Amino acid sequence: EELQKRIDEEIDRLPERCRVIFVLSRFEDMSYQEIADKLGISRKTVENQVSKALRILRERLGQWLT
Repeated sequence: EELQKRIDEEIDRLPERCRVIFVLSRFEDMSYQEIADKLGISRKTVENQVSKALRILRERLGQWLT
């Protein structure tokens, strides 16, 4: 419960574009291509933003995950 609260807070702190793409990918179950089409960006941009979000979350939540 505490960990989930912390994860939600850190997702909210992501840069806006990164957060939107991450949420669509992880919580709306959209494919990278669907997200790219919806937002008018390339699939590669979606991949990069999801990777960035995961990297940031790992850095910020590392102490909680060990």
